Amino acid sequence: MTSMSRRTEVKDFVDQHVAGWHQKGIKGIKVPLTCGCGPLIDWVVMHEFEALDPSIAVQIQYVESPDGRLTPVSKRSPLFAIKSLNEVGLHQLEEYVDRIITESLDDFIQECCSDDELFQQGLLCLLANIYRDSEPDDEVSVA
Repeated sequence: MTSMSRRTEVKDFVDQHVAGWHQKGIKGIKVPLTCGCGPLIDWVVMHEFEALDPSIAVQIQYVESPDGRLTPVSKRSPLFAIKSLNEVGLHQLEEYVDRIITESLDDFIQECCSDDELFQQGLLCLLANIYRDSEPDDEVSVA
């Protein structure tokens, strides 16, 4: 768990950045999510919100020019968030991760590690391979 996933960190972020929740979608919108391979998560309900600072609705995408240079392009993103995740949701999320690891890890590695020149992809590939090749009860150390 990262510090960003702690309840206090999330609450602080909401207090600092969320002006309010849109009321027209009180029940929220079911949004199918995927890691790029394997099964979909089809039970997540997201809610649209209004930001105090519109800059958080912008994402930066890098587009490669014909000469190979990367140019940043700003694009607006809809502002959706999961308002709460109960015990059932946490259990479903754990089952989803377990299912990806047991059924789709090789596809995930191939999808995410296609460019080993990038440090993060190489590290992810290494960790996934260590996990895949370890016994279920092995302690995996990367120190």
